[in-house]
Amino acid sequence: ILWLLPDVDGVAEPAMATLFVSFIVANCLWPNYIALDLPGLPWINPPRIITFALLALGVYGYASSSRMRGEIAETLRAIPLLNLAFWVFTATTLLTLPLSDQIFFSINKWINNQIFWTFFFILSAWLCVYPGVMARVSRVTVWSAILVAVESIYEFKIERVPWVNSIPSFLKIDEGFLRHVLDSQARAGTDIYRAHGTFNVALILAEYLAIVLPFVIHEFLEARGFVRKALIGFGFLAIAVAMYLTNARSGVVGFFMAIFMYGGFYIYRHWRREKQSLISVSILASLPVAALAFGVLSLTWQRLHNLTFGGGQHESSSMARADQWALGWPKVFSNPIGHGAGRSGDILGYFTPGGEGTIDTYFLSLLLEYGFVGFIAFVALFAGQVIVALRLYLDAEGEETLVGPATIAMLNFVVIKSVLSSEFNMPLAFVFLGFVFAVAVRQRRRLGTMATAPHFTGALAAR
Repeated sequence: ILWLLPDVDGVAEPAMATLFVSFIVANCLWPNYIALDLPGLPWINPPRIITFALLALGVYGYASSSRMRGEIAETLRAIPLLNLAFWVFTATTLLTLPLSDQIFFSINKWINNQIFWTFFFILSAWLCVYPGVMARVSRVTVWSAILVAVESIYEFKIERVPWVNSIPSFLKIDEGFLRHVLDSQARAGTDIYRAHGTFNVALILAEYLAIVLPFVIHEFLEARGFVRKALIGFGFLAIAVAMYLTNARSGVVGFFMAIFMYGGFYIYRHWRREKQSLISVSILASLPVAALAFGVLSLTWQRLHNLTFGGGQHESSSMARADQWALGWPKVFSNPIGHGAGRSGDILGYFTPGGEGTIDTYFLSLLLEYGFVGFIAFVALFAGQVIVALRLYLDAEGEETLVGPATIAMLNFVVIKSVLSSEFNMPLAFVFLGFVFAVAVRQRRRLGTMATAPHFTGALAAR
């Protein structure tokens, strides 16, 4: 019926941009385990309500506007190799559905993925071509992360989330799941509380903070005015402390990756533009020395070694991951084209000593669910984008420079996925992937190198 609608250009870009930015805030500030659970319906909470509204506006706009369809097509074609990797990955997730031993479960999971992955990627790539949208996303991402970090520090102090006794009964989902989420989540053999903020587990919080930290650094360097710079500087310190309080190696690795990579990107760009600057040359030359010094310290200083590579308290996690790979490889090779969406945990069949099924690396999940083709396409998409994004960053002007922190965020995301299988932060990663495509379009239009540049003549462009 939608496809039969006349071409009335019924696209509500301002409303969609506002909802898009609102989702970024709600998705990190609202705990997903606080929701209205009605029989026969998925959990209902603010992020999902916003997503439903966005989806309705997006589907209607796409069906009733040839302009919107043309703009999206042009945007995705701006980076052919990444576009190919994205559609190969998406097609693989669809083609493996008939291979699932629980096909209706996999179809449900696949539909969710198309909404929270594919839709948000396309929406981000399209909307962020319009000036101002990327900057709004960056700002709300930074301030939301700072709020989460401050709450996490307070949570660690009182050793419980502040709202634990204030959740209304009608918003409480499964009590067993709620108890699991709200406990201390201490590592085996320790009683150290692990902050997890508004997320289900500490590892997801650590991943989230590692992803957004490059944007915090960017906003700090670009901030004007003492008060704004001081607040963001305070936020940076709060995020660093919160990452430490998750007691997750992935958070520490993400912290140092963000600092070294953003420093390298920023100084290299500055040197490319001002090659006579002694400061940029000196700092650029010192970065390899600093990285080497950090490597030596991490190997010789026991405290830093434990934080980055792990110590005795992390041994059980490392052994579990090794056992899962040993158990998983035969099952990967038994069906190298995948077992279908959402089936990796059951196919692997690994259980903790407490009897809980788990899988601790997303790379193994990818291989089990989507096979070698899906795995290669996913890694090519999120790791390979750095080649394109770095070139875009070097030529960026103004808001386009956000492609720098976006690509570092995705590199952190890929690295952390080697030790975390959760897909909670996947929508955010796809949003930042959309930044790269949007900047490619904007830059080519600005430099006059896009032969058939989209016009982007909607309401946001008029603004």
